[in-house]
Amino acid sequence: MSLVCDSYSYMYAYQPDAVIFTKGVTLKGRSYVLIKVLIDDEFFDMHIVAVK
Repeated sequence: MSLVCDSYSYMYAYQPDAVIFTKGVTLKGRSYVLIKVLIDDEFFDMHIVAVK
């Protein structure tokens, strides 16, 4: 699995720690996974990209 940022911010950190948060939700009968990543005290919205 690979993740891509949906939001934009400029930052620089050499080998930062990252924490991935996920939450499953159901909306109108469909299941979704919300993903956020915390990198150096800043949250980023993410989405999953299929790896070929």
